[in-house]
Amino acid sequence: MNLRCLCLALIGMTLASVVGCADTRTYDISLKNDASRPVVAWLTKTGGPYEPLWRSPEDFAIEKPGGEVPRTGGVYLNPGETATVGPVTGKFDSGVDAVLRVYLNARSMNDLLAIGPSSPNRADIVLHPGTNSFVVSDKIGKLTVGPPGSGGVTSGAVPSH
Repeated sequence: MNLRCLCLALIGMTLASVVGCADTRTYDISLKNDASRPVVAWLTKTGGPYEPLWRSPEDFAIEKPGGEVPRTGGVYLNPGETATVGPVTGKFDSGVDAVLRVYLNARSMNDLLAIGPSSPNRADIVLHPGTNSFVVSDKIGKLTVGPPGSGGVTSGAVPSH
């Protein structure tokens, strides 16, 4: 009987630590478009918990289909423009990252959905809590995003969790 109670207690503690361990994080983001074409910047995350402010274009398309880029998720930047957002706060399960997606020359929701993670017209940047500043470029024939003064660093793949 004692072994069974111990096993149940351990299972309960494990579930409680997995289910209830969402961290709250805050981000400030600045993005300058030095590319020759417009970009759309979209803030999302790689997992849960689900929050409407952090939904991906794919989530948005499922919830509210349509051809327009919604103002609630993406920011449209013409060449030379800079956008800042923040503080933006969200809850993040263990192992989940905040991600800034940058899409080159996307004018509609359909364009966003058609530009996949391996496209040269998309960069997924994992953010760190606090201040994040980036510059977009297309000088080498593809989209690059990096810290100011870096010349643009193409983003690596967002880690899967």
